[in-house]
Amino acid sequence: QYNNWDWNTCTELVPVNGVAGQFWTVRYLEAGSEFKFNTAKAWNGDETASVGEAIGFTTPGNGVVENAGLYMIFVDYTQSKTTVAPASIYGMGGCFAGGWDAGTPFTVNEDGTASISTTAEAELRMYAAAPEGYSIDWWRMEFIFFEDGVIAYRGNGGDQDRYTVAAGKT
Repeated sequence: QYNNWDWNTCTELVPVNGVAGQFWTVRYLEAGSEFKFNTAKAWNGDETASVGEAIGFTTPGNGVVENAGLYMIFVDYTQSKTTVAPASIYGMGGCFAGGWDAGTPFTVNEDGTASISTTAEAELRMYAAAPEGYSIDWWRMEFIFFEDGVIAYRGNGGDQDRYTVAAGKT
C-alpha cells in the first residue's frame, strides 16, 4: 500500500492556483500498490468515494495503477473526476534551454525520479503539467526547491521565495 496507510505521512494535494476545486501532486506509485483518497485525515468510510470518474487507475475500492512510475495525480471536483497519468514536469525560465518561451522537459528516470540540468545561472522555476484535457497556465502548478531540499509549492499563494541556481546543475 502507498505510505502504509499512515495518515502522518499521507500526501496532501496542492491546490491549482486560482482554480477552485482542482488539486494535484506528483508521486511515484508501485504497480499494484493500493491507494485511497479522502477529504480528511480520517477513516470515516468516505475513502475513495469522492474520486468521481477514475481515469488511469482502477476502482472501486482502493485505487491501483497497472505500471510502476512517476504519476500526476489530479483531482477535479468541478468535473467530478480524478486522473492518475504519467507525470510531465518542466523547467521554465532563464536557467533552462527553453527560457520563458517553452518549458524544458524533465527526464523521468527508471528509478522513479525526474531530473533536469540547468543551462545558465538564473532563478529556478519548475512546474508539473496538468493531465490531458486541461489547459492550465504553467505557473498555476508551479513549484521550486531549495538547496536544502525543501520543496515550495505555489498552491493558492503568490510567487514563492526565489532561489538562484548555477549553470550545469542537475
